[in-house]
Amino acid sequence: MTNDFMAYCNLIYLGMLSSRIPIVPPFVPELGHLAQGSLNTDFSEFFDLSRLRESLNYPVLEWSQVKKAAYAGSEFDLENVVEEPIGCWTNMKPFSDSHQVQQTNLPDFLKLDVSYTSTPRSAKLNEWNDAHTSFLGLSSIMYPTGRAKALSEKTSVPSYSPHQNLSLVPDDHLTCFDSLYFTAGRDTYEWEKDYSPVWTLVGKHMRFTKKVEDIAMFYLRKVFGVQRNEDIPPFISVHVRRSDFSWKKCLELSKKEECFLPLSAYATQIGHVQAELRSLNSPYPDGTHILVTSDEKDPNWWAQVRERGWYFIDHGGEKTSEVHGKWYPSIIDAYVQSQGIAFVGTGQSTMSLVAARRVQYWNNGPSRMVELN
Repeated sequence: MTNDFMAYCNLIYLGMLSSRIPIVPPFVPELGHLAQGSLNTDFSEFFDLSRLRESLNYPVLEWSQVKKAAYAGSEFDLENVVEEPIGCWTNMKPFSDSHQVQQTNLPDFLKLDVSYTSTPRSAKLNEWNDAHTSFLGLSSIMYPTGRAKALSEKTSVPSYSPHQNLSLVPDDHLTCFDSLYFTAGRDTYEWEKDYSPVWTLVGKHMRFTKKVEDIAMFYLRKVFGVQRNEDIPPFISVHVRRSDFSWKKCLELSKKEECFLPLSAYATQIGHVQAELRSLNSPYPDGTHILVTSDEKDPNWWAQVRERGWYFIDHGGEKTSEVHGKWYPSIIDAYVQSQGIAFVGTGQSTMSLVAARRVQYWNNGPSRMVELN
């Protein structure tokens, strides 16, 4: 979900750069990160697009405002929705192992039959053979001269669409890409840099909706045992990425705990941010409370968290998915992470990266990462 958030912020920035109106896709379930059966859900379910438009002074649309589809809560009769052919650009096809476009169910969901054309070499961020493209390079192919030059390249051969078997050049009115996750202004993985233009101009303005805030605050009050009219106590937020982030290869399931960084490594970094809070003369130098978020399902691991006196929202026990939907454990955790007066995360995790940015820019709080070796 965080990778999609970053890609959609990239999309909005590219739209502004090219004087186009960005159309933000819904969140689409991703195998391995979210249980199957969850619904494609509008971006504005979780993030306040009205506030974003006002902050940017720029129009931003969603696909639900453009095309009928089976969005969460919608009552559209899709039997009468005609599948539309369209030509799009692919940034990923030349660099994927299978030479396929970015795999997603979004085109089928929107009833789009897409023919893809590889973006030109001139759109790449560097000379290395990777998937990174540049904002200026992609922006240039949205204008007549850049588009004509790109389509004249020998590699610019449109693929055949999967359903109607049509070969279409990219549409010159509604420009579309299979993925913008690896798009940057200057450096690869630019979101990791404090000068990231996308975070500075778009991401930091992307606030959660009132609905997300209210649900998350309900759980926070329950965790800390405070009433509705009482303030949430200050806390240091922690994100421990576990499911697919081991710090060394594990060959035996019986040694699972040896695969992951121990909680003591996070405790060390918590000590570092507490020291920084003291140096900043924070009124809460020790953070008062430690609140942990993680994708870990093992109750024995959570028992270790509790033994340290740390807090957490028990999404399983609270039946968060059943009550609010399968997206909500992740989005509630993201909101909770953003509310810390300091943050400790897991290196190389994009969820931790964005949480650190939010705490730094929204709360002026320090952050640290537990690095994977």
